[in-house]
Amino acid sequence: TDSQNVSLPAGCAKPDKGEFLASLNEINGLKMSDFVARKASNEPCWVDWSTDGCSSLPESGKKFDFSKACSRLDFSYRNLNRGDAWFDADVWTKANKAVADSTFKEDATDHCGTRKEAEINACLEVRTKYYNLVSTKKPMTGGMEETVFKIG
Repeated sequence: TDSQNVSLPAGCAKPDKGEFLASLNEINGLKMSDFVARKASNEPCWVDWSTDGCSSLPESGKKFDFSKACSRLDFSYRNLNRGDAWFDADVWTKANKAVADSTFKEDATDHCGTRKEAEINACLEVRTKYYNLVSTKKPMTGGMEETVFKIG
């Protein structure tokens, strides 16, 4: 749903490309607790913080809550797409998508590590299923050869 004319909150200006890319790199590289806090602060104001919680993935059950991993994945996908729209640049590349997907896998793995020992293997199996689904999903736009920046 992003376009070059994306609506920003009052008093919020679109960043230049350098600030945009640097901010995405920094935010994506945060520890999950810091990412969640940054998302709650809604800063920077021009970032798309929306999430659908991995709506296209199967239900993981109450035991395995990958919502934070899904939130960061949505952050990466939506803002890479926004970068393409705003800067007419190939930001949404195979390489950048792979970094976003890999970060999702790491975040989901970290969640599995918080489970009771008897649940860890089952959690990791669900994580692998989710990762396989997101990693085979095609990027939303073209520009698939050049890596403009690397998240993380």
